[in-house]
Formats: sequence, C-alpha cells, structure tokens
Amino acid sequence: MYAALVTEGHAQKNTYPIGELIALEGKAYYVGDHGKSEIKTGAPIYFNSNIQTAPGAKALILFIDDTEITLAEDSTMTIDEYVFDPYDPAENTAKFNFLKGAFLWTSGMISKKDNPDVTLETSRGSIGIRGTTVWGGQTDGGYGVFVADGAVNFSGNWGGVDIPAGKGFILSEDNLAKDTKDANTWKKPILDKALRTITFTSPLLQKQTQHRLKDKKKQNIAKRHDYRGQMFPYKENPFQKRLKAQDDKFFSDEFEEMRNK
Repeated sequence: MYAALVTEGHAQKNTYPIGELIALEGKAYYVGDHGKSEIKTGAPIYFNSNIQTAPGAKALILFIDDTEITLAEDSTMTIDEYVFDPYDPAENTAKFNFLKGAFLWTSGMISKKDNPDVTLETSRGSIGIRGTTVWGGQTDGGYGVFVADGAVNFSGNWGGVDIPAGKGFILSEDNLAKDTKDANTWKKPILDKALRTITFTSPLLQKQTQHRLKDKKKQNIAKRHDYRGQMFPYKENPFQKRLKAQDDKFFSDEFEEMRNK
C-alpha cells in the first residue's frame, strides 16, 4: 500500500524501507486512501508515506541516510520525494511536506553536498536546507522557523529570509507588510516552548531513544548498501566488487570499516 515508484524515469517498484520509526510517545498512524492504520516503534517507513501523530503524541523517524525527523503532536507529514545514493551525492534529492503541526529536522547524508536538493514544505512556505538542525511550527506570534545548526532559506509568496544558526524568524501579519525581513535571535521563553513540542516527556524514553538512535545508525551502514542495490541496480556497486577506498566516491570509509569486520 505504501510502496511507490522510485522515480518517474526509472519506473521501478521499490518496497525497500527508507526509514524506521525509532521512538514514539502516544500514537502515530499511516494515512492512506483507505483510512489510517496505527504504527508502532520499529515500524518501517516507505517513500510516499503519509504519517500522522495523534494529540499528545511525539514520533522520531530515522532515515537510511541518518536524517532525523521528530514530529510533534497532531502533526502530518508526507514524503514526496526521496532518492539517496551513498556513493554518488549528485543523485541525492528529497522533498518532505509538513502539512500540519511542528517538527524538528536534523540533516543526514542526503544533504551532504555543496548545494543540497532538499526542501521542507510547510503551510507558510518552503525551507531550503543547508546542513541543518531546524525547528518549524506554529508559535503564539505566527509560523516560526528556528535554526540550531547550519542555515536555511525560508520563502513563500510573501517573500523570503535567510536564517543562520542561532537565529529564527516568525512569519506574522505584522512582518508580512514589511519590505525587509530579518532573522532574529529568539527570546528564550519562545524557544523553550517551541522545543518542548518535540521533546519526549518521559526521561526514560529520552534515554532509551538516544541508545536506540546510536544502535540504528550503526545498522544503517549495512542498510545503505542494500538500499543502493535496490534503488540503483544498473550501477556498479563498489562494495560488492571490493574496490579500493580511493575508487569509492562517497562515504567509502564506513563501507570499508563494515567490510573488514
């Protein structure tokens, strides 16, 4: 039900998961044409999935390239595009649509190139990613975007603004009327309230999540190899042919490390 075509050009059916639900507080659902079904911790996430969290819930998804997305309560996200080749960053592209609610995005390997082709669509505009940890969601003053690491461009039919690390921007009716829109350092109470939307309330769950993330990122090394074979079967596979590290164009070190274990 949640499998999809890899790309229009390749027209290949792909049922290989691109991520996993790592941690969940409350309830989350797959939403499709025939209704919704509850998903649990450890559930695979596929391209073209529509994922929804219930009121009071929070969910953390780890993707195969180590991108992390935490969804706040009553949020909806769709994965509109996801192509990842661990050996060829030129292939990498992703588009996520946050239709509702707040989220925290932490970039993984899919964003590791000079001009990342990664876009986060929101209800008030698009966020262009440049190696980033970024929070987006509704605040008391309007739709807010805060960058903890890296930088983003937030833009829409209202204009746009570049937001560097440590700065944020709240899109409100007040600043819509201004010709110049500047990112500012958020006041601590606003930032604290924003971050609480994506923080698990249970200290035990917080600790378990960090351990689980560490373990799953190690497992992702093997998954990336398998995934590349599924997504790009027509390409030469450096891992299978045991090429030298200098011939591996992308992330060769981790593949060498795994091969030698």
